[in-house]
Amino acid sequence: MVTRKLLIYINSLLLTVFNVSMLLVGVNASATSTPLTWQDEVDVQFTFNPALSVTISDGDIVIPNLGVGTRDNSNEIAITVKTNNIAGYQLSATVGNSTTYDYRELKHETTSTALFNSLAVGTTLNQLSTPSTWGYSTDSGTSYSGLPKYDDTTNVAVLNDSTASGTETTNFLIGAYADQNQLAGDYKNVINFNIVTNMVKYTIADAPDMQSVASGTDGCPSTLPTGQAYELTDSRDGTTYKVAKLADNKCWMLDNLALDLTDSTTMVALTPSNTNADADSLTSLRSGNRTAETPQYATAGLGNLTEGNSYSVPRVNADYVDDVFSAIGSGSGETGVYYNYCAASAGSYCYGNGTSEGTSSGDSTEDICPKGWRMPTGGSGGEYQTLYTAYSSNATNFKNALSTPLSGYFDRGSASIQGSYGYFWSSTRCNSSYMYYLDVGSSYVYPQSFGNRNRGSSVRCLLR
Repeated sequence: MVTRKLLIYINSLLLTVFNVSMLLVGVNASATSTPLTWQDEVDVQFTFNPALSVTISDGDIVIPNLGVGTRDNSNEIAITVKTNNIAGYQLSATVGNSTTYDYRELKHETTSTALFNSLAVGTTLNQLSTPSTWGYSTDSGTSYSGLPKYDDTTNVAVLNDSTASGTETTNFLIGAYADQNQLAGDYKNVINFNIVTNMVKYTIADAPDMQSVASGTDGCPSTLPTGQAYELTDSRDGTTYKVAKLADNKCWMLDNLALDLTDSTTMVALTPSNTNADADSLTSLRSGNRTAETPQYATAGLGNLTEGNSYSVPRVNADYVDDVFSAIGSGSGETGVYYNYCAASAGSYCYGNGTSEGTSSGDSTEDICPKGWRMPTGGSGGEYQTLYTAYSSNATNFKNALSTPLSGYFDRGSASIQGSYGYFWSSTRCNSSYMYYLDVGSSYVYPQSFGNRNRGSSVRCLLR
């Protein structure tokens, strides 16, 4: 009898991978074979936030007496999960790993030939009907399917998709069908059990942070009082912002974004799970990765606007982040951080001066807003204009509602016209060099203004 230990790893607070290195099938040239065992009964408890505990009982998995030309099952593993997370959890499984078992099949232990082929992923069969196949079952062997490979990001084998808090048990077993021509011996691979707590999404009135607000109307519901300011924290750096539903029935930040990209700890904390940008853009923001194939990305890593203007290098300035040059409405009136457009777009919209160097598309779809939020659109049909119209194009009412400080901009190495004007980037392209932005003065509002991408302006975020 050959045995393998049940190995347990925790990859993160919300993702648990049970990496089970196992011999799955024993085949003997005679009518019976030596039973195969996952060794050791396991009782494991993990603590998560939100709370999630996992218990695996009956850790011994045996396919008894699997004779040549016969079909049989292992005994079942009972995976019990208990959580107080109101959105529940998802339990899934994959097969293989990145080293020894880089395949979905079961290979002969010594010859690495005569495979047991996996059933197709997502194809459920009433029984193992094809010789030399194997699969998994969560209904006590009534039906089987195949497990996706560990690096398959398209397919998923969901064993249980819980949608509420509580305790649930999933029974998991494997089955195999031995071909009469199968070589005698043991066949093996690795199965990984993955458990992820589901994200809980709130309205802005009760969310614990900005990243936890449900996108769209769910997070900014019609029942929310217009103009009522709520405080939400950006989970990336702990900065708290005022947010509110305004007259256009959308939820806006009432403060300028103050995410300090010059802080190395903050930069490390930026991921696609907490920022409105993908991994490639964030890599571009940090270190630059512009190539002929991706000319829209930054040419170099982060710089300071005191060094001058730039189209293709992300540059910021945080020297005035807490300064108040004018306070209006419910917001703090603080200046926040100045970002050139390459930085504001999280390193994704950084092509140089001229259409031949970049894309001719209209809007930037990625930015440094928190996940679930984004920069507003600009121009004549943009969201700044729509909000202005919702306040009857009254500059005073608009500025009070959106709480727009006159924070000026950063140009040619220094801050300019602070206390007189405020400029707020949009996601909408005007031409090869300019983006639309909101332009606010002491007595006016221009929602359709545009400015050069290479200088630094303020960023506001809108619930997606």
